[in-house]
Amino acid sequence: MGEIDRLTKLLDQCKKTGCTQADLTKLGFSDIKASTVGTTDPNAKVALTEKDKKYLDGKIKFPDCGVNITEECFWLHYKKSGWLDFLSFFCYIPALIGCAIYDEYDYGLCLGNFVYILVDAFSKKIAPPKPSL
Repeated sequence: MGEIDRLTKLLDQCKKTGCTQADLTKLGFSDIKASTVGTTDPNAKVALTEKDKKYLDGKIKFPDCGVNITEECFWLHYKKSGWLDFLSFFCYIPALIGCAIYDEYDYGLCLGNFVYILVDAFSKKIAPPKPSL
């Protein structure tokens, strides 16, 4: 579990302040090339961009947001729906209980958008991603 936390922190650092190609390779993202536009230094730090989003393979392309799914990563991949917002507003009591069950999502994200979380979580149970080797 400590290794997962360490890699999650390193990935967050790459998203915010940038990281080198060696950092990306260490994270297991060797398929993502650090674009060092304007420099020939292979150790130049670059931030991951929207085009660098990673998905889990399976019947449905689920976003790879790591172990703890943050609001920032969640909304990079999901579009808002008025109907789901309406249902989430009336699901406050079930959300109190449900957000304790779905602890991989940020609590604030889960509580305010519980129907989105249900759709995401049940979709992953119906069409689970292939385990990475």
